Amino acid sequence: MKTKIIILVLLFVSAPLFGQYEFINIWNGNAPGTKNTAEEEKYSDERFWTVNQPGLVFYKARESKGITMLVLPGGGYHHLAFVKEGVTIAKWLNNLGIDAYVLKYRLNPEDALDDAQRAVCYVRRKAKNDKIGAIGFSAGGHLAANVMLSPKRIFVDSIDNQNFKPDFAALIYPWLQNLYEKVKEELPPLFIAHAADDTRVPVRESLNFIDACVKINVYPEAHIFFEGSHGFGMEKEGGYAASEWTSLFEKWLVNKGILNVTGDKK
Repeated sequence: MKTKIIILVLLFVSAPLFGQYEFINIWNGNAPGTKNTAEEEKYSDERFWTVNQPGLVFYKARESKGITMLVLPGGGYHHLAFVKEGVTIAKWLNNLGIDAYVLKYRLNPEDALDDAQRAVCYVRRKAKNDKIGAIGFSAGGHLAANVMLSPKRIFVDSIDNQNFKPDFAALIYPWLQNLYEKVKEELPPLFIAHAADDTRVPVRESLNFIDACVKINVYPEAHIFFEGSHGFGMEKEGGYAASEWTSLFEKWLVNKGILNVTGDKK
């Protein structure tokens, strides 16, 4: 109970940043493998520095087009860039007619994978007939790819009976480590954007992943930009990549038949 109160207080204090929100405890209690802890969650500089209780913050589009996306902020599993790569992205997706859930996940890869798989199941059950996508940034891109490539790890209740794989995904300057070695079966439609001058997460990681996909006859939409560095998010300054990937992603959604520009649900 104490942890839940702390989370709600953090979100309330940060309300000007988050706007209107609905916080959802995806595990209906403590996450599997965790116990009650006296350690407070730390939020500052628009980032979560510690996460005890994972959950979702929901942003609903004014005119939903039958698409819901899970947004996975980055931060190297050290923190979560919750506003820049979470809330800001969700609000942009809302403008496209896409409902969005931002995931506050635990800050290690295994727990984060459990949280993300559970989140997809929750969103799929909640959104019913919507197309379900995932978009991840940096470490969030690693998490999105890991969800696509890994078997379900934990079954807690009926929520986990849902399909935990997204119907499509976007990996933005993703930290993919050696995940390309796990690419051995069919993947959903995939969009990748990376900057060639990224010194924090070398573009080679995306190129290796793309190459592994092509070997199994999966062809991602991939954009490798001349400049942009790492962590450009939705910034309109500081590089060609930062000003172009969002419009390219929107066009890709339309071309793949995921997004209907007429405004009617498919």
